Amino acid sequence: VDERGAVGCHQFQDIVRIPTALDQWSKTLPLGELLAACLPKKEGDPLELVGSLSTVEIEAVEKAFLVGFEKLFEDCAAKLRDALAITKARSHDAEAKPKDSKFSTFKMSCGSIHNFHLGLQARIGAPSLDFMAAMQAEHCVKGGCDCEFTTNNYHVTTTPRQEWEILLGKRTCPEEYMGHGRIFHSVEHLLELPLAKRADLSTVEVIAVCLYTGPLFQVYNCVLRQFPPDLFAVFAEAGNLFSTTIHVLVSAIQKVAKVMPPPEGLTLYCGLGGLMDLPDQFWTYDENGCRGYTEWGFRSTTSDRKVAIQYSGAKEGKPLAMMLEIPVGSVDRGACIRDFSQYPAEVEYLWVPCSYIEPAGYSYLHVIPDGVVKVVPVRMNANLKALTIEELVGQKKTMHLSAFRLVLDETKQELHRLAETGGAEEILRVDKFYSECQTMDKFINHIMVQCEDVYKVQADLAGEEYAHDETYRGLIQEMLDTKQFACSKLLWWMEDDTRNLQHMGMGKWKSADANGARLRDAHYNRIAFLTVRMNLLEDGSDEKRDVALKLCQLGGLVAKAVNETNSLGETPFWSASVTGKPVESLELLKLAGADIDFMVDGVKSTALSSAVIVHDHKRVEALARLGVNLERPVNGVLTAMILAVNTEDYDMVRLLASLGASTTKGIIYRQGPVDFAKRLKDGSKMVDLLEELQNNPSGNTPAT
Repeated sequence: VDERGAVGCHQFQDIVRIPTALDQWSKTLPLGELLAACLPKKEGDPLELVGSLSTVEIEAVEKAFLVGFEKLFEDCAAKLRDALAITKARSHDAEAKPKDSKFSTFKMSCGSIHNFHLGLQARIGAPSLDFMAAMQAEHCVKGGCDCEFTTNNYHVTTTPRQEWEILLGKRTCPEEYMGHGRIFHSVEHLLELPLAKRADLSTVEVIAVCLYTGPLFQVYNCVLRQFPPDLFAVFAEAGNLFSTTIHVLVSAIQKVAKVMPPPEGLTLYCGLGGLMDLPDQFWTYDENGCRGYTEWGFRSTTSDRKVAIQYSGAKEGKPLAMMLEIPVGSVDRGACIRDFSQYPAEVEYLWVPCSYIEPAGYSYLHVIPDGVVKVVPVRMNANLKALTIEELVGQKKTMHLSAFRLVLDETKQELHRLAETGGAEEILRVDKFYSECQTMDKFINHIMVQCEDVYKVQADLAGEEYAHDETYRGLIQEMLDTKQFACSKLLWWMEDDTRNLQHMGMGKWKSADANGARLRDAHYNRIAFLTVRMNLLEDGSDEKRDVALKLCQLGGLVAKAVNETNSLGETPFWSASVTGKPVESLELLKLAGADIDFMVDGVKSTALSSAVIVHDHKRVEALARLGVNLERPVNGVLTAMILAVNTEDYDMVRLLASLGASTTKGIIYRQGPVDFAKRLKDGSKMVDLLEELQNNPSGNTPAT
């Protein structure tokens, strides 16, 4: 009911239509089969014959039906009576048990339709594309790999590492766990199966399927359902959600399902264990008129109704003996993994995680000798957002190439902008190789063709190449360089009046001095041109500072402004110094106007203090030559000399003194280096050194 205590239209209709327990049982009686058996058998169309039955024949059918119905009803009623008696007796036993006993019931852990649309990756994260190495790490290296667990079905006690090693032939499965028809085949044998070849399964996919059909189904579903919480916590706290294994398993299920069409009219079943109840959202509509739930885990189903009844919990007398009944369609269907199963007798059909299960009719009761099973017809909507491993590998390539196309579009726009704002049309008309057929559009198109050539090379690479971090990093850099190099080619031609179209590769014939024909060559030649130009300019001039800034941008030291800060509050100069960039880069940044004494707020550190702390003597010398303030305190209190004293770096103290740093100046409470040196437990070595350096700052005496 809503906040007013009213029932919505959908709910009212459902309440009216919900069959009673008697209705549910009555529907299971084979009355149609009985009537068909009572009809006379004649030649011709059966339906026409029924329509042409005489009164006498109809009376005969009625009498036969009543006789058969009496016998049928007696048998079915007796079975129901016996089953209810067993169920009632077990129910009394269960009520007498403690609430936390093994017969305690619970609601299923599940998601909403919103989670169905989000898909698997939102639940467990993305996989590694180095599938085999990642799967092995998840089972044999990462936290939880040696966590013991016991399966609910066959009570096998094992660990992820043991199961991995057993499957790959590195250890033998204990004899006591080889029951219930459990078998192992080598991965090589399974890869040769017709189904594996038809589905184009890879080695990792076969391994994932085989592992799931054994005890590890419980671990994978625990991670997906985050239940039971104590076992899930073991893997979650270790950061091991078996993401790669699960994604690979999903890939295998999808591939097998596509190439293995189900038999006509196939219905699958799934026993729910007898303790787990369906969630409330399965029965009631949400605000969008949907009812059902997202199954977090892999849903194992079987075409064998008897196997599902075995898993329903009815035989053990569990209070919620229930099973799902699932018709199979052309799209929504599980994959039959019997050929790869450690327990092939189960005829298992596996559905991918995050599939959506909704009601598909009314429940009915199925009477068996061990009790009564509630059968719930459902529709299973397979989640097709999950990708195959080929799609996962290709996804990275696809995303990269899409980004590259955007970069190419931006490059073309930027070239036109540079040409327009830089007066390229006027420069073109005075080019010695200019002719009426040469236009700026053609020049820019010539540059873009070269950019497209870089794109084509990357597009021709196999998707697997994108899985390697170093390769991918290089491809990204090449993509970004393409835009920068293209702009450099145009700008070099515009900035250097000794360059012409022939040099840029736009002539009718190849020239030996066409050193700007290739994008990369043009870029580096422009850097050389600007370097020479900068060196000829007057020190301290705005023009020299502007050229230095351009060189910083071309070298990747600066994005826009020389004293810009990144997300960590670091300037280009500070980052370049701390990351060990060449001294020439630091000199260039200084020429561009960098604040060489900048202090990063978060860490209260300057380039000089960072070098002192890591004992980088050469970097300290270089920074001193650039003119950093040797007395600039960090944290507002510590000078470089005090930092060197605190770290007991005698050579650094001597170096700083030789560079002009004070051995006496202090900031905090008027305490200087000597005061800090007295706190050291070094037998007064640092104090003696500081006193020596006060009289001899050059400090040529070796530190002891």
